[in-house]
Amino acid sequence: MKENHHRELARYRMEKAYRNLSIARAAFQNGFFDEAVAKSYYAVLTAMRAVLAALHVDNKRHEGVITLFHQHLVNKDLFPKRYNKIISKLKRLRENADYGDYLSITEGDASQEIRNADEFVRTADEALAKLLLSRRGV
Repeated sequence: MKENHHRELARYRMEKAYRNLSIARAAFQNGFFDEAVAKSYYAVLTAMRAVLAALHVDNKRHEGVITLFHQHLVNKDLFPKRYNKIISKLKRLRENADYGDYLSITEGDASQEIRNADEFVRTADEALAKLLLSRRGV
């Protein structure tokens, strides 16, 4: 494995998180509110995986990623605790949108969750930059 594999992986995942946000905005503009929330959630999940990659930590399962993120970043005060609510609400809304019968996401909910995801991804990107700077050998 290349010496800087985790650094490249982290950057790739962060770019993917921003792409997911762009797709969420496009879905919202076209009135696809369920899909906008789903892509907002995936933007957050992918941003979490980006930061974890810088720490050489990963998990393929959503719950595993969230657990590792809390363990390695939130609990160590490397990421603000206030984002816990964004993560859990987006996860719940995405599951409702994808699997719930007769449930739909409102325009207002979708708009708010895109804003929340945007804030989360930007904060994760800042945290990643600090981690990569402090771990130059990653």
